[in-house]
Amino acid sequence: MDFIPDLEKIIAFQNTNCSFAAEVLATLGTPAASIAILDKGTISSHCFTTQNGDGNTLFQACSISKPMAATATFRAVQAGKLSLTAPITNYLSSEQLRLMTFPGTENILPNVTLEMLLSHTSGLAVTGFSGYAKDPLPSIRC
Repeated sequence: MDFIPDLEKIIAFQNTNCSFAAEVLATLGTPAASIAILDKGTISSHCFTTQNGDGNTLFQACSISKPMAATATFRAVQAGKLSLTAPITNYLSSEQLRLMTFPGTENILPNVTLEMLLSHTSGLAVTGFSGYAKDPLPSIRC
């Protein structure tokens, strides 16, 4: 992560009164900002913070992850690893499927496709996400 000091200088340069990225965050009233860079299969991360965070601090990605998830999905579709029209039950574990269901939605899972998830037409809904419990986090591995 030898680019982090340069990135910090770029962030600090956005405000002439600041020398560090954390000072910029403080002037904006933002307690922390986390970045992750994926380059040729290697993920580098860093947390700029005015508090006690570091590169291992967990944040909820929220809607910012939607374009990344869609891009990764379509790359996998182009590579023939995923199908937009196949049921998601072909790809997700029972634990992952359980996290997506609510009473009354279990019976639609065999009909839900990646295409439906990407276009928000699956019939599954989450009306707010309160966050993960500290342990255990759900696996991203299938």
